[in-house]
Amino acid sequence: MFKTILLSSFLVLGIIAAFAGMVALWQNFTDQRQIEEINWAISTQRDPAQGIYDPNMVTHLPDAVQRYFNFMISPGARLSTISRIEMRGQFGLGDVSTHNYYPFTATQYNAPPTNFTWSLKTYDTLMAMNGSDAVWNGESWTKFWLLGVFPVARAGGDEDYLRSGIGRMVVEMAAWAPVSLLPQFGITWEELSPDLIRASVTSHGFTQTVDIKIDENGAPLEFVLPRWSNANPSQTFVLQPFGGYAHDYVTVDGITIVSDVEAGNFFGTSDYFAFFKAQVTKVEYDLSQ
Repeated sequence: MFKTILLSSFLVLGIIAAFAGMVALWQNFTDQRQIEEINWAISTQRDPAQGIYDPNMVTHLPDAVQRYFNFMISPGARLSTISRIEMRGQFGLGDVSTHNYYPFTATQYNAPPTNFTWSLKTYDTLMAMNGSDAVWNGESWTKFWLLGVFPVARAGGDEDYLRSGIGRMVVEMAAWAPVSLLPQFGITWEELSPDLIRASVTSHGFTQTVDIKIDENGAPLEFVLPRWSNANPSQTFVLQPFGGYAHDYVTVDGITIVSDVEAGNFFGTSDYFAFFKAQVTKVEYDLSQ
């Protein structure tokens, strides 16, 4: 009798576990379908940028800002803000003192200053994860899964995450979508010094600044911004420095972006940890064609 009850209990537990696994797999599939639908919407929307780049577009801006634009956008380049970027790299978990890195591949769809998606997969590791970050339709979220069935990060949908997501989007505009920072899109610029410029971007009701350190040619070297984030020991949303370094560049269709980058929280402090290291492997514009 005892063995029968024990076997029945294991059977029930097995059925419950199998059902929970199926529910998790379905939720993971639903998350991926949602991102695919958003990516399609981004790909088919009309790019707000029109025409070609003329350096005369920025002659009213400070000299250092002009150097940045003239490095990032070639004269005669077709203006595009919407893009698809493929990348590979290392994603770090932990902090500056204790951490592990995991190889990943990812695809990002950019439609700044309002929307982006970033879909990641890790590989060659027991920490096999997939998931996405996004800002879309006035919301921001993070949804990641371990081994396809264990939700390791499902957060967002509130004002804090939207503000944080906009911070990420703005720093990536400076690195990966320079056309979106042209003054015709309502961006305001300051020259803090001959090698330091600041862009102010308003998105979804929030204004976010990003400081860009540039060299004598206008190439971006460092990015830093006060980001609204809970990536801290207290897990409380506060403004804290976020930023990174540009290590290399690639030019596609006359638009130059950072092709080798690292970034992390507490940039410029002893607690800085570059949890994101990536190399761009492909860039596409004109996604609607």
